[in-house]
Amino acid sequence: MKRATAAVCGNSHIVARLTLERDAFSPETLMRLFHLTPAEARLAVELASGRTLQEICAQFGISRATANTQLGAVFRKMEVGRQSELVALLNRGVGRFF
Repeated sequence: MKRATAAVCGNSHIVARLTLERDAFSPETLMRLFHLTPAEARLAVELASGRTLQEICAQFGISRATANTQLGAVFRKMEVGRQSELVALLNRGVGRFF
């Protein structure tokens, strides 16, 4: 089940909190919330599911350079600096200012 809540606070920022259950951080959800491309969203979901970057490259037939480029874009768009931060963010829930 997917559940999202939003509220308006100072300076018209919207606070969105996505309660993540197993299917709630689907690639489509991440694409919508963070403006990720399909490939970026798929990479983020796979990492959050516990797969290594090497496993993801082999599964989807992409080079490590391509995966690193996609991962860099995910970091920028989701405002994280490390793969561990990304995984933690997705596995604990997403609370963001938009």
